[in-house]
Amino acid sequence: MPTALAVTQASGPAADGQAIAHRMTALLLYAYCQGIYATRRIAAVCE
Repeated sequence: MPTALAVTQASGPAADGQAIAHRMTALLLYAYCQGIYATRRIAAVCE
């Protein structure tokens, strides 16, 4: 089973944690690519 399907089909607290981790990783990668390295600046941009 491909990883994307496994994440999509998972349910419960563990699946929620994985989704949050994936979103956080995507946010950090995007911020890094935009030249924003400080977590406080990332938080300010998100608000």
